[in-house]
Amino acid sequence: MSFLPAASPTALKDIRRTLRNWGLQRRSDKALHDLARMFNPYIRGWIDYYSHFYNLLSIRRCVG
Repeated sequence: MSFLPAASPTALKDIRRTLRNWGLQRRSDKALHDLARMFNPYIRGWIDYYSHFYNLLSIRRCVG
């Protein structure tokens, strides 16, 4: 039996809730570059934190 640390279902749910609360669909006045500059630090932080030990599982679970 082995243990592979990754983001918990609760953590992924919180991330999805945060993404929805950003209201990206209501930010049509912003260019893609501006949105990337605004939200990239948060997304990078999540990926760095949750992929520290096991990179692919965290990212696939969050995106998928």
